[in-house]
Amino acid sequence: MAFCDSKLIKISLPLTMFVAAGAAMTTALRATPLDAPSATAQAPNAARPVGTIKSVSGNNITLATDAGGDVTVVVQEGAKLVRVEPGQKDLKEAVPISLQELLSGDRILVRGQLAQDGKTVLASTVIAMKKASIAEKHAHEREEWRRQGVGGLVSSVDPAANSIVITQQG
Repeated sequence: MAFCDSKLIKISLPLTMFVAAGAAMTTALRATPLDAPSATAQAPNAARPVGTIKSVSGNNITLATDAGGDVTVVVQEGAKLVRVEPGQKDLKEAVPISLQELLSGDRILVRGQLAQDGKTVLASTVIAMKKASIAEKHAHEREEWRRQGVGGLVSSVDPAANSIVITQQG
């Protein structure tokens, strides 16, 4: 029978603690500030689907939404199309792009109006993140976790001292 050496690590935490599960997280695109009036208050048929592009054909985009299901996005003449990098919090650094630059696997947020069929969005704005940029950010985050992260089993938690004791194998 083999035994592994264990060591205990005590981690002191700031008052606010964030626990991340998994190696990578994707920064969500924000359409409007939290204190802005809702889109539904402005227009009852406003739509803002977010998801991954399945296909692009002409000015139509098939979008697999984060909410589940597919939506057809019809990019209107004169629509604003921009690209942001993962981690950007606003559109100040957004770069104008053409519809032809959007590819399967890219993530988009669409602003527009829901068509009468309830399954089509007439897009006035498309905000995109390239699939390759997201993958690069995930790889960078995974490397940061490997270098700076601590793994193991939680042995005890002391909320009064803002600390967690972790047992590491090996």
